[in-house]
Amino acid sequence: MRNQKGKVMLLLMVLILLISNIAYGDRDTTQIKNKPTRSARFHGSRAVWEFGSNEIRDIYYLDISTGIETKVSSGFKLQSNPDIWQDYIVWQGERDTASSKEKHYDIYIYMI
Repeated sequence: MRNQKGKVMLLLMVLILLISNIAYGDRDTTQIKNKPTRSARFHGSRAVWEFGSNEIRDIYYLDISTGIETKVSSGFKLQSNPDIWQDYIVWQGERDTASSKEKHYDIYIYMI
């Protein structure tokens, strides 16, 4: 009985999503130029993510309400694990080290 309730709830949620997508799907769509490679985070109408290759990634910010996309980091190494809360974006950035075997990271913050 309990398993059946879970299946019914899941089916109901899928139907609601499908109906709302049909009704509202084409409204206010925003095109993202630099597609997230991973680690997308959202807070309200704002999103942050990392974009790039395995060795070089940058952090991007999107104000969904205006559609404005901004490159936040300007590093030449791996910038990763972004998060957003209120007007603050944080992420970790790999920094140069004397030893290529050890990796060290700094934490960065950007105020929107």
